[in-house]
Amino acid sequence: MARFTSNQHSFALAVAIGLATAWQTGGAQSATAQDAKPSAAEPGNEFVKVRLATEKSTVAKSGTSSIAVIFDIAPGWHLYWRNPGDSGLPPRVAFKPIDGVTFGPPQWPAPKRKVEGDVLLDYIYERELVLIVPVTVDAKYAGGSTLPIAADVEWLVCKERCLPGRSTVTASLPLADGGALSADAKLFSAARARHPRPAADSKHCETRWNGRDLTIRVKDATSLTFFPYENDESVYPSDMIRDGTAKSETLRLHYHDEVKSLKQVAGLLSVTRGGREEYLEISIKPPELK
Repeated sequence: MARFTSNQHSFALAVAIGLATAWQTGGAQSATAQDAKPSAAEPGNEFVKVRLATEKSTVAKSGTSSIAVIFDIAPGWHLYWRNPGDSGLPPRVAFKPIDGVTFGPPQWPAPKRKVEGDVLLDYIYERELVLIVPVTVDAKYAGGSTLPIAADVEWLVCKERCLPGRSTVTASLPLADGGALSADAKLFSAARARHPRPAADSKHCETRWNGRDLTIRVKDATSLTFFPYENDESVYPSDMIRDGTAKSETLRLHYHDEVKSLKQVAGLLSVTRGGREEYLEISIKPPELK
């Protein structure tokens, strides 16, 4: 995230509030996983198609399985990451409660940076977004051999302009242990390849504080990009457009003098090393900032 002037920050905040209000006041369009029709009331539905998918042909009746909300995004348009950056809003997925069934948090794959005019920095997805969600069925479930799932989904899709979208996706899934891989299994594998693993598990990654400067180093890396989890200017590095990516094995972030409440630095680190991409989760406590 770039460090806003007060006028820039006020403008971005006003845009976000206006978009959120549009979501709340706009009409909802219901669609099944197999039939996501555009809605005149929700113009963003024209550019994003949403469906539910399973990794296997069945959902395990004991234990945890993986399902996914899949967003197919029209060419030239984009959706936002969990931290959208300086503008935009992330997709929202709300599963309707089922007794005996627990839905875990969505697992966000690594996004890409989008810089607008050296002023705004956003974290986005183009063409496709696969949000994997763990689902656990326990002994309290009394629905028999099928599991009916429904989720309310909202998103903001942007190009030169931003449009809200909304849909309810549904699926009736067979409930049984085992099950063969589904036709969508490759989408799950591709999404997982962009999930981060703990940086502590990497023997090549090290972090170091020097006053208000955080240095992240990955030995032999040729490119590093940091995506902060939090979207709060009061705890952001001073210039993420300039410092958030580096064509080297070292990335340095500076925290400006106004930052007093920083308790944790957490985010996703995209690493190019040996011609391959890997993703690490950074989670470290800073020294006391004065």
